[in-house]
Amino acid sequence: SLNANTGLIATAELLNAQSMSPFELEVMTNDRKAFTKVIINIEDVNNNAPEFTQTSYKASVNENVPVGTSVLTVRAIDPDDSENGYVTYSIANVNHPPFSIEHFTGVISTSLLLDYELMPRVYNLRVRASDWGSPYRH
Repeated sequence: SLNANTGLIATAELLNAQSMSPFELEVMTNDRKAFTKVIINIEDVNNNAPEFTQTSYKASVNENVPVGTSVLTVRAIDPDDSENGYVTYSIANVNHPPFSIEHFTGVISTSLLLDYELMPRVYNLRVRASDWGSPYRH
């Protein structure tokens, strides 16, 4: 809406940067003698957290594979724009499992030599996906 006395432009409804930017207005005086175009870029805020594309992931790996062997890839999507939508990954287990995650790709790899007889046979990894927004969301 436009305040005819002050010229202040105010939003009449909630705006969404992903679907409405840029927003163009043509403003004209009451006597129709002067007009201008106003272009408003709607800036994205970090209003979405990353969401994994699957609710759970499962993989198997043989013992004695070389350290650094890829086991599985997780993926999360954040619909926010620019840094608000960039996703990085981390393993959030309290006890450090013998796996690591590539922060930008989500590839989970072995970080130790796995031994079937001496190590647990099942690992439950807690993987966190975080965005780069401010404040970041996960």
